[in-house]
Amino acid sequence: MKHILIILSILLLSSPLFGQSGKPQTIIIPTGSLGEMSEARIKILEKTLESKLDDHFAIVPKELFEEAREKAFEELEDDECTEDQCIMKIQEFLQVENAFKMELISEEDDTHVSLTWNDQNQKRVEEDYCEGCKTKGLRLIIGGLVEKLVGGKTVEPIVVVEERQKGVLYSRSRNGEWGWFEDGNSFRNYMYEGKIENGKPNGEGTMLYPDGDKYVGGWKDGRPNGQGTHTYPDGSKYVGEFRDDLFWNTTYHDTDGYIKAEWVNGVKQ
Repeated sequence: MKHILIILSILLLSSPLFGQSGKPQTIIIPTGSLGEMSEARIKILEKTLESKLDDHFAIVPKELFEEAREKAFEELEDDECTEDQCIMKIQEFLQVENAFKMELISEEDDTHVSLTWNDQNQKRVEEDYCEGCKTKGLRLIIGGLVEKLVGGKTVEPIVVVEERQKGVLYSRSRNGEWGWFEDGNSFRNYMYEGKIENGKPNGEGTMLYPDGDKYVGGWKDGRPNGQGTHTYPDGSKYVGEFRDDLFWNTTYHDTDGYIKAEWVNGVKQ
């Protein structure tokens, strides 16, 4: 039955009826939330986001997104399936360039809303914070974030998604300068394997360190950037969003899997 659903999905994607509006296609990633917020409010805000994005994009139906997500889980190993990697795999299966995700952080009556737009070439984020906002006020914030990201910008439909080059790089010092090189030794140098752009890690990739550490996740201009997991030999790890090699929305898990520290928007809580 699952194979039949996948075949039907492919037929739908190749049909001229799919995305016939001429607008570029996008997927909407399930909303991430932290703190106390009712399911009803989250659902209302998700519908608001969908409505606002529909002015600019043709939204991929939920059932097709879920089928592609299941297929991504099947193809990727547990330590490879970071959020960014799974999303990129889903985009690859659906041949969709754009992806949006909303994050909600609530503390008492205050709410932080962030909206991320990833078109595989770059990631853009807009955020807003509201003290004492009700659902109506949050809906207005979401509309404003969408307009900040895509309002007034021309978004052309993408027919073919070009992947960045994949390869291996070594991070080491040469003539007193630290940089990325195509030659090296994995026992003495940091070894990166994944997507490369302008001679540096850019996109999804894995870094192996001589002391046994391992980072799997997003990269930008040679630094961990985006969703990822940094695991130590003893099993402890940092999981979440990194920005320029810094903890951003990240949690630290000890060797037993318990969360011992948390960073929200770069600030340790």
